[in-house]
Amino acid sequence: MRLKTLFLLMLFLLVLPALAQEDADADTLLDEGIELFIAADYDAALEKFDAALEVEKSGFAYNWRGFTHLLLGNLDESLADQEQAANRGESFGYIDGALVYAIFEKHDDAIAYFGFGMEERPDYAFPAVDIGAAPDYEFIITAYSLVLEKYPKNYIALTMRGNSYANLGDFEKARANYEAALDIQPDMVFATDSLAVLAEREAFASGASCEAIETFEIAGILHAGETMGGKIGDNEDVWCFAVASPTTVTITMEKTKGNLNPLLILLTENGALLTQNNDVSRTDKDARIVYTFDITGTFLVVASRSGCVTGRTSGEYELTLTFSEDE
Repeated sequence: MRLKTLFLLMLFLLVLPALAQEDADADTLLDEGIELFIAADYDAALEKFDAALEVEKSGFAYNWRGFTHLLLGNLDESLADQEQAANRGESFGYIDGALVYAIFEKHDDAIAYFGFGMEERPDYAFPAVDIGAAPDYEFIITAYSLVLEKYPKNYIALTMRGNSYANLGDFEKARANYEAALDIQPDMVFATDSLAVLAEREAFASGASCEAIETFEIAGILHAGETMGGKIGDNEDVWCFAVASPTTVTITMEKTKGNLNPLLILLTENGALLTQNNDVSRTDKDARIVYTFDITGTFLVVASRSGCVTGRTSGEYELTLTFSEDE
């Protein structure tokens, strides 16, 4: 009888740790895994993420385990986890999957995956948009620096790190990361476009100003990636923006309220007409200008209505500006 009791006690002690881990909730296991990851104990972190996924197969857990596999050099496992993460709605599954595709030199897949990730998480693009809770750019810099220590030619990691530096206002480090990414992969269009936006921000940071323009009353500065707005009735709004390097700009004016028929007019800072647009198409009555600049400087865009001040439509609008690679 004593032997049987002793045997059962030993069996219980052997299975107790497993039962305790099974009873632990997935969030607790994930938190413990992340703490171990931050402490650079990747093997122990991997065990925690494995356990978390046994409890709940979440996209967040797959993403963390996949990132850990990446730093351990388990590339096939990393990619499989990131695909599982993406399939479960975790947008960083696309971004971190792109890291692995870049290592495998599947560049079309890497750039496409990165694009999906930026569509899902524009708060980590540059310029950042749709920011709810403030993104942790410092952590992104740290995490992708770890990737670059192991895979120094990973242009996806360089672009992500560049985005974070740029959104933190460190334009010098952002430029260095974008240029390094393009040296490795010239087709990394996200780095190219971000450099164009960066040049515009640097121009204003280094003293470019709309204050010297005395001919017009300026409604405000139009930055790439930001949405501005106003109301058109018997008035016109004049917005100022800077072009710091040869590039193609797209300016879009969309009606948001009223019967407004938008009109956009692009001018030099001295008021000389460059181009204008009343309708995007026969069926789209919003206005859009696509213009390629081969010179730099400060320029103006007038938000108006068809017929200008003598027009009869009115309403509210949103105005956006984007830069893209000069084709």
